[in-house]
Amino acid sequence: MAKAVVEDEMVIVTLEDGRIVHFPIAWLKPVAAATPEQQRNVCVTPWFLFWDDLDEVIGIENILYGNKLYLS
Repeated sequence: MAKAVVEDEMVIVTLEDGRIVHFPIAWLKPVAAATPEQQRNVCVTPWFLFWDDLDEVIGIENILYGNKLYLS
């Protein structure tokens, strides 16, 4: 099962196949501005990361391509 955690200003995603991908939390301004409790409340599916408290959704495909995810 895939999982995601936020620690040390990074979002760390472990995919089902064991690959680990990480990116700066600064790429996700709503998540970066959230409380630690809100940051930890992430739901992972095979296709998306969801922060329901923050109304934030990120596609796993976007993470794999390494593009900045949120720039506004």
